[in-house]
Amino acid sequence: METFVIDTNSLIELDRFNKNVFKSLWENINEMCDNKSLFSVMEVYRELEKIDDRIKQYWENKNHIFLELGEEEQIATTQLECFEKFQEYGTNTTNNLWADPYLISYGITKDAIVITEESLNSQPERKIPYVCNQLDITCLNLDSFMEYQNWEW
Repeated sequence: METFVIDTNSLIELDRFNKNVFKSLWENINEMCDNKSLFSVMEVYRELEKIDDRIKQYWENKNHIFLELGEEEQIATTQLECFEKFQEYGTNTTNNLWADPYLISYGITKDAIVITEESLNSQPERKIPYVCNQLDITCLNLDSFMEYQNWEW
């Protein structure tokens, strides 16, 4: 089973799809969360707490999708130290509410596809897609993820 780890900005973007209009989208998303093929990390949840309480409240009901970093993922973050992005900000997200290393570590350890709205337009070496590309981790934005799933509305 393929797995997907989703970033804060993608959860926010996903919220733009009205749940009463895009019912099948939300059924698909909820089913993936229930079968644990779509998940995120606790740091994303913590970012949502700071950014958008309404979106956070929706995902609170699905708190099981937010994973703590396991030992294997903690070890995997050491592979990120060669990237400028992590040299400047570090990989310790406990103090600075930064989910990027957690997301990428699940791409490394669980072969999860990373979903983020970050792009390579500005300072690409500082973006999740750049790091994923360098580590041969598939990285999609939300639209590409939906196409990848062959979802249509």
